[in-house]
Amino acid sequence: MKMVTAKKWAQSMGISEDEFNEYLEKINYQVWKDAGPSKTEMWNITEKGRQHSKKSRNPFVRAILWDFDTLVEVTRVRGKITKKYFYCDKCGAYLSTQSGFDFELQNWECKKCGHTSKLYYDSKDYE
Repeated sequence: MKMVTAKKWAQSMGISEDEFNEYLEKINYQVWKDAGPSKTEMWNITEKGRQHSKKSRNPFVRAILWDFDTLVEVTRVRGKITKKYFYCDKCGAYLSTQSGFDFELQNWECKKCGHTSKLYYDSKDYE
């Protein structure tokens, strides 16, 4: 399974590493730890994030590597937040091209599986 840094996944999406990390926080894969003024601030991986990450083996640069599923989840939440594209929360179908789809709606029933997906970001969905 391909695993790369947040920076590389961000580059593949055309966004900054900071923005990618913020999306990881929104999907509850990591949280920001503020260790105070004298210590380093950093991202801490959540239990949910541990299922999709690992530390690199390079002894000189201990980077966090993320799997492809992480990229997919970040893409989905980014689409909801930017209101540019949407995927079914159940089957993953691309909703934006389904007949009758309207970007202004709050919910959409997937034509493929029948599941009703929210067309807006709600942090409760990622707890």
